[in-house]
Amino acid sequence: MKNLILGLFALVFLMGAIATGTGSTAVSFVVGALALAGSFIPKMNGVAFSRIDPDVSALAGYAGKYSKKIYLNFENALDFFKDLTTIYNVKSAINLTKLHINGKPKPFTGVFTAQKGDIVYSGNRLEVEKWQRDFQIMPDNYRGTYLEDLRKAGEGAKNMSFPSHVFDAVTEKLAGDINDIVPWWGVGMAEFTAYNAATAYTVGKFISFTVNDETKYYEVVTATTAGENPTTHPAKFTDASTKAIAEGIGTKLRKARTSGAITNVASTGIITAADAEDQFRAVWSKLPEWVRRSGGKLYCSYSLFELFLQAIREYTKYTQADTNTVYLPLTNKKCEIVPATWITNSNMIVATAKENLMAGTDLESDYRDIRTIEQMYHLDFGMTGVLGFGVNDFDALAVNDQN
Repeated sequence: MKNLILGLFALVFLMGAIATGTGSTAVSFVVGALALAGSFIPKMNGVAFSRIDPDVSALAGYAGKYSKKIYLNFENALDFFKDLTTIYNVKSAINLTKLHINGKPKPFTGVFTAQKGDIVYSGNRLEVEKWQRDFQIMPDNYRGTYLEDLRKAGEGAKNMSFPSHVFDAVTEKLAGDINDIVPWWGVGMAEFTAYNAATAYTVGKFISFTVNDETKYYEVVTATTAGENPTTHPAKFTDASTKAIAEGIGTKLRKARTSGAITNVASTGIITAADAEDQFRAVWSKLPEWVRRSGGKLYCSYSLFELFLQAIREYTKYTQADTNTVYLPLTNKKCEIVPATWITNSNMIVATAKENLMAGTDLESDYRDIRTIEQMYHLDFGMTGVLGFGVNDFDALAVNDQN
């Protein structure tokens, strides 16, 4: 094949020389020979490689160039993966199987009698939902700004360069949205009811509303009257798209506490610096003894953690000052205090074993992949992945009465 193509090009060159003196016949032959040679160019799905649009090599300078940095910035900001037990390779859902042993020993009778309902499996499910983040960059918009010098030279149609820190800002905001909202305040799409024009909505209600054939998710922040919607009265609604991604651990715990599935509940009321240590201890003490003696973690927001540190400041002067790990005093270092960045604007304290609270996803690499599509004058970027949260055993945790 290679020799045939080289031979054809040699023939074309020869006939081109002849064409100088022979006119249009030779030219026609040259054109025909080139067409024949073109038929031997490697093809994919009937299209020559050299003619595929867009030129994917041109995209290497965009997301690909910064993929490692994007991944590090994004993954490092998702603190819940570090604080919780992460389960990978979850496509849609898995069962969190809990084994109940209900049988009890009894005085010897010499008669074998197996107890009914002795060994029972029950449990919760960890379901993951898919999320996406789309963003668009118009490189030409940087002209006339103080950032225009960060673009490469030339203002032709092929100059699609833009300042690389844009990726940093987008991924930092994306990580913040996911980490600060979904794990604790996410409610999932099932919590949103389709908008009804005849309904007056109270504060805190979640609705789905279709705009230009796209379903969007909103939370009511100001009570509405019938007929008021996110288009006519946007100030009464806030975008709740991030909360719609999946049901977070905080939501699961609040529901379980309300339903009675969580029985270990401490009445703490509003926590202050004066009583923080006592209130933290009240939650820890609600845990079954078999959990406490094995050791566990007490999760709280950073605001509550600061109140706790103020409450034990005299104690830490002599025991655990300048250490990275803080324990609840007088627990023999069995209770580790974990200030969680993903517990935001919350006064709830959760005491449990680390393995009891779970985050689920599929592949870590999903969070570093950015698909880039070059349009005529702008660039489209897309990211997606799956995420979900679960609680394995409500009997093996304790909470307080705050949200």
